[in-house]
Amino acid sequence: MTTAAFVSPLGFTYTPPAGFEALPDLPAGRTAAVAPAPAGAAVQLAVAYAEAGSDPAAIAIAVVDAPLELDRNSPERIAALAIDYLHDVLDADLHIEWIERLPAAGTEGLELAGRIMLDDVDGKGERVAQFAFLPFGARQLVVTASLPAARFPVLGPAIERSVAALSFTAVPPAPASHRAEVGAAVGGVLGLVVAMTRLLWRRKRDFLTPPNPSD
Repeated sequence: MTTAAFVSPLGFTYTPPAGFEALPDLPAGRTAAVAPAPAGAAVQLAVAYAEAGSDPAAIAIAVVDAPLELDRNSPERIAALAIDYLHDVLDADLHIEWIERLPAAGTEGLELAGRIMLDDVDGKGERVAQFAFLPFGARQLVVTASLPAARFPVLGPAIERSVAALSFTAVPPAPASHRAEVGAAVGGVLGLVVAMTRLLWRRKRDFLTPPNPSD
């Protein structure tokens, strides 16, 4: 089964790997907490996906109001952003496996992957956090994925291919000058994009299940 492409009004088109479904009930608007970003840069969640099942993988795409500078120091800067991000929002240590250039959307970005150990309501589990940072005009596109470590050898490359096939439909204008805003309802999003994702998948299941008249 082919997953439908998502055409964002922000100016890009993305098709996730097979088996991922878009989550319809996520908080909208700008927040500084859904993707690694430079200090003071606002972040807008564009779309998020999750698999079905008890231990699903998840993908989220956000637009960051800051340009992506690619030079010889970029890997160190990106690694530091990812490490600080996971430490701040999850109190988790990211153990980076690799960081490298990634051709995508007719340009070149950076991709990073590392392992994290998380405590979840069902126990403790090792996951892989996978990030892609792509230049997007005066902004950057950040793809964040969370997946079980045991499935990374197969699912990791599938996510990488989906990012490489991403296309830009428009180059966005430079962002207006503003301070970063932090939304009050991003806890579920954080759980989706970098943690175990089970709680947010249950939110989607409950959202799609009609209420019981006896309740």
